[in-house]
Amino acid sequence: MVGPCRLGFGITVAAGTIVRKDETRSNRLIMGGAGKAGNVAFAPGKFRNDKRIVVNNIHYIANLIALKQWYNQVRGLFISDLFPPAMLQALQEKVDLALEERIIRLEAVCLKKTSAGRPDPASESSKQARQLDERWPAIKELLKLQPANSATAAARDHILESVQQGISTFGPDYIRVIQGLDSADSVKGIQWLQGIVDGVIAGPQKMLPT
Repeated sequence: MVGPCRLGFGITVAAGTIVRKDETRSNRLIMGGAGKAGNVAFAPGKFRNDKRIVVNNIHYIANLIALKQWYNQVRGLFISDLFPPAMLQALQEKVDLALEERIIRLEAVCLKKTSAGRPDPASESSKQARQLDERWPAIKELLKLQPANSATAAARDHILESVQQGISTFGPDYIRVIQGLDSADSVKGIQWLQGIVDGVIAGPQKMLPT
């Protein structure tokens, strides 16, 4: 399991480019050649615990939780003949499935044992692997709690009120209402969703091995 990579808003990846590194700056064009050919020794089951992989997956899960909140609290306001309840339910179920799958994949990384090569149990990487193994159940519980971030409740209430005003003006036209939000509303929406992400990430990050 590799990735995911974290990419900033507005990132464009040129055709044929393989992205292997994070790029958290916004509005960048990433270009690169085809993958380099190679033929090297490989031991199935051997895994180097990589904190970057774990951290990026936690960020991914946190963003899925924020998306779920958007579906639950904003998208649900647009129920209509063109967007019936069954469609909303399907979206919510897809997000739940993605969350479940990603947590399972992350668990496989955190609990994977390095058997090939008999690594030195006193090595730093082995110590970190054991710490991650021991702490995973608590990290998993934190990810499943999906806590609400009360610090951003005011931003959430602001964006919900603005969306409802837009629906009053334009009807349940999702694209028109969202595009019609002014810059201040957009900032509040970002603060709310980013607050959810930050709230989910905070607990697990404190438990990761240094």
